Amino acid sequence: LKEKKGAPIDAGKIATFKNFANHSRMKKAALTAISVQASPDDIRELKDLFKSLDKNGDGSLTMEELRVGLKGKENGDALLHIMKSADTDNSGEINYTEFIAATMDA
Repeated sequence: LKEKKGAPIDAGKIATFKNFANHSRMKKAALTAISVQASPDDIRELKDLFKSLDKNGDGSLTMEELRVGLKGKENGDALLHIMKSADTDNSGEINYTEFIAATMDA
């Protein structure tokens, strides 16, 4: 997902974000468990995307980091709203594991 500012985010990823947002707590927990077991090769692209959004490098995305990172992207506001549901531990931030769980392809 190496995109230029303002470039659209892959439609498949948007669908994945939306699907995750609609999952039950149990399914979100299962996806989180799977994301921890995922091979680094399988999630390299997602890791790179996370790192590009995590401006302060602390391993979690604040809503402000997401807002800035998605600004100008097609469907950026909708994605920001959807990504809020990835905060499965209600910390107010999206940690790396939550992000990977929310963005993994089924």
